[in-house]
Amino acid sequence: MKTWLYAIYWRGGYKSTGEEETWAKRVQPIFLRDQGLKPHHNFLDIGCGYLRGTLELVDYLEEGRFFGIDVSSSNIRRAKERVSRQCNNRPNLIAGSLLGISRFWPTVKFDFVLAASVFTHLWPAEIEGCLQQVERVLNENGKFFATVFKDNTVSKYDGWCGSCINHTLETHPSPKSVTRRRNYLFLNFCYNTLWISEVAKKCKLEVREIGPTEIGQFMLEIKRTD
Repeated sequence: MKTWLYAIYWRGGYKSTGEEETWAKRVQPIFLRDQGLKPHHNFLDIGCGYLRGTLELVDYLEEGRFFGIDVSSSNIRRAKERVSRQCNNRPNLIAGSLLGISRFWPTVKFDFVLAASVFTHLWPAEIEGCLQQVERVLNENGKFFATVFKDNTVSKYDGWCGSCINHTLETHPSPKSVTRRRNYLFLNFCYNTLWISEVAKKCKLEVREIGPTEIGQFMLEIKRTD
């Protein structure tokens, strides 16, 4: 699928429930601060949506340190509206493809990059392109955190089976199940993390698996190779 088709698919913006909103607005800022995010760091939120997970960081970071990109112009418009009402600082927000990060901000290097629930909706070529972009814009000691539905029983990727984090062929739907096909059509993918590691190596990056998240995805830490 061509990248521009994602803009059509997500043109209405992300929809979430009140419970998801309450949970998301706290867990990502807490996690990132625990990992060392400081107010003076440059932070990039890939697939930032309407900032439902990172709005709190806009004022935590120094002015001009928050950057966000999302393929949905509707999400970016909503994000700007939320910021104008709730924040003192103004983030750098762009509606565009994640494959254009180094073009949008050619002189900026990032200390922390987050892609929460982004790889779960990307085809393999887009994941490789994203890693290439991150390698270009990541500071020497920078960290990139990405979440995936992990299923290392597939060769590369497949439709999300509904339980990919603990997936085994004996206890969960097969790759040809109705659930897999439905999620494939709706751009919900699981990935073999070993494949992601191999792709990262080609981009001079290394992957460390941190562990499962509260919503059934798997957190990856990606850094430059030594």
